[in-house]
Amino acid sequence: MAFWTHAVTDPDLTTPFTEDWHCLYNLTNRSRFAGEGDNGVSFVNTGNSQYTGVCDGSDPAQATGSTIENGRSGAVVLSLMADQPIGIGSYVSADLHWTARTILKNNRVYGLRLQYRNGTTNNVNPNEGWTEFATTQSYTSGEDNTSQDFVTVLPAELLNEEFGFQLRWVYYYISGTGSRAQLALDDISISNIVLGTENFELNNRFSFYPNPVNGNMIHFNVASDVSISDISGKQIISAKNATDLDVSALTSGVYFIRNNEGKVLKMVK
Repeated sequence: MAFWTHAVTDPDLTTPFTEDWHCLYNLTNRSRFAGEGDNGVSFVNTGNSQYTGVCDGSDPAQATGSTIENGRSGAVVLSLMADQPIGIGSYVSADLHWTARTILKNNRVYGLRLQYRNGTTNNVNPNEGWTEFATTQSYTSGEDNTSQDFVTVLPAELLNEEFGFQLRWVYYYISGTGSRAQLALDDISISNIVLGTENFELNNRFSFYPNPVNGNMIHFNVASDVSISDISGKQIISAKNATDLDVSALTSGVYFIRNNEGKVLKMVK
């Protein structure tokens, strides 16, 4: 996840982004991104950018002098890569859950707009390739301490991108004068992943969990004949038709699990 900034006091949806936020996340005045604990991370712009020393922590008491150039809140950007457990082209859709929140309504109305781009876009340029969802995914500031939950359907064109995809929530000006609305983004998750029916059988390909190992047992998704070797190739453990395997005898390190079809998986203990 990244936090993008620009130099525009009241940005619209066409405002170009310049760089990442380089300041602290516990600032309480001037333009900022701020950690809100259980309420997520908030955006707020003011008429002033952060002082250089306050921003980087080198002079927390700075009250005059230099300010950072690109100090206005712009967007939260999230990069995602589908796990591809059954191959490119297998996904039909998934639900993205997110919560938008008004920390302070203030006087100027602001919004959060969700957009996306695929992983094949030239991601060196933060301003290229962004697309609106078929149904606009947008939140408008409300009363203090209110929120709205969203469920955004992620289409197959995103989920089946070989190089993943990016989502961004743009903080933008809508109307009004005076102090600006402080908004927050919270509770991002993905659920209800839908697979193509012709691909369900492939979902049983060889895998195990947890990895890294955090106990004495590992578990296989399908019963398998397996062997575990260390990095020198020495076989240490083997089992037939195993769905679970006790690895408590292994010391910390890197190992390789091979099944009877020759599939090799790396395991960290």
